[in-house]
Amino acid sequence: MDVFWQVRGRQPPNSLRSWLFAQGSLTQRVRETCPQYFHVKVLRQYWASPFADEARLLNLSPFGYSRIREVELCCGDRSVVFARTVIPVSSLQGGLRHLLKLGSQPLGEILFAQHAQRKVAHIDCLKRNHPLFQLATRHLEQIPPSLWTRRSIFILKNKPLLVQEIFL
Repeated sequence: MDVFWQVRGRQPPNSLRSWLFAQGSLTQRVRETCPQYFHVKVLRQYWASPFADEARLLNLSPFGYSRIREVELCCGDRSVVFARTVIPVSSLQGGLRHLLKLGSQPLGEILFAQHAQRKVAHIDCLKRNHPLFQLATRHLEQIPPSLWTRRSIFILKNKPLLVQEIFL
């Protein structure tokens, strides 16, 4: 099934378009680009309230807790994508409890192996004042003025989760 990507604001640069609009797994694409040196660096996994815009996308109360997972997809010692996943508590009941124990396993592998459906797909340019921008750049030596992101709601076993991929 083809995904309709909704672009918010200005159009992305041509150099990123094929990455931003890719239908399949970004994890797989990064792995193919960097086969010998690809790895996932887990930065944090914790319980917290999602950001206000994340809660809106998932139709959650902004005060409820979700499982947050922040990782970097790396090629050798270079981080190429910062990914933040928000999994509502209700999505972790039953058959998806295993998502609590992913470790360094890429979530994308699970989503595409289990045929999760991408329901909402946004492409946006994050500015420095967005909390997601601040998280994605906290380990970078040079901070760009903006970053491009893909934000997708996936439905896995009838449960929603939000995957956000920020291109570094």
